[in-house]
Parts: sequence; structure tokens; C-alpha cells
Amino acid sequence: MAIVVSFVSQKGGVGKSTLAGALLAVAAHSMDARLADLDPQQASVVAWERARKRDRVVGPPCEVVPYQSFREALAASGNVDLLIVDTPAHTSRTTNRVRG
Repeated sequence: MAIVVSFVSQKGGVGKSTLAGALLAVAAHSMDARLADLDPQQASVVAWERARKRDRVVGPPCEVVPYQSFREALAASGNVDLLIVDTPAHTSRTTNRVRG
């Protein structure tokens, strides 16, 4: 099972996506890591990954995948060492629930 690191805050604009992307860029040098973007309206991290590919940024490839829920992201994380979760600006039942 993957190690899971989640960036969660009630407020938007506090740097969750920036920190999640930075952690992914560093972790991808030494392990199989994926960033789960749980904010379908904003999709900041998905846009960041597309810009990296477009601009041919030097560094390890970074996998960013949009998911509808934490449960979906966790279920798909079986083949990674580290799952980084970027949550939307509000918490919900799915954000607060790790199991079940």
C-alpha cells in the first residue's frame, strides 16, 4: 500500500496545490509517486503537469491524475510508493473519511 500525504484546508489559496506539486517533483526523483487532484473545478495540479510537459521541464516525469474522490484515488494507488492528494478548498465527508 502507498504512503499517503494529503494537503487539506478549509480555505483556498493557502498553497496546497503548490506544496503538493513540489513534493511530487522531489519525490519522483527517488520513488514511484502520483499526485491525485481531487478538485475537478480548479484542476490546478493537472494544469501544472500539462505545462511541465509542454515546456519540456527538465526533471523526472510527474504523474498527476484527476479523481472524483479520495476513495477512488486510494483504490488506484496500488502500484505507487507515494500518493499525494491535493484536496479542494473545502472539506467534506469524503475528505475526512480514510476508510469505509
